[in-house]
Amino acid sequence: MKVQKIVSLTPATAAIAEGIDNFSKFVRVALIAWDAGNDFETVQASNRHKMRVLRRLEHLLKDRLGAEATWELIQQAESFAKEQAELEVE
Repeated sequence: MKVQKIVSLTPATAAIAEGIDNFSKFVRVALIAWDAGNDFETVQASNRHKMRVLRRLEHLLKDRLGAEATWELIQQAESFAKEQAELEVE
């Protein structure tokens, strides 16, 4: 059974919503993500932590392998991550 809800948007958020093909689906996905603990603030904090870890790892690799080898490893990792993200979407 569907429950109708009305969402009030500001002019700025209304402009964003106009660009979303299925706004209702977007809202449902956002609510499910929120319920799973994936709210914006939590995800943002997690991303900041991951970026700090990755920067530290980059420095450690540079110290052990050298800058060029580190750059090659980073490129390979980014390529692999992109391939995985594309698979998840399909």
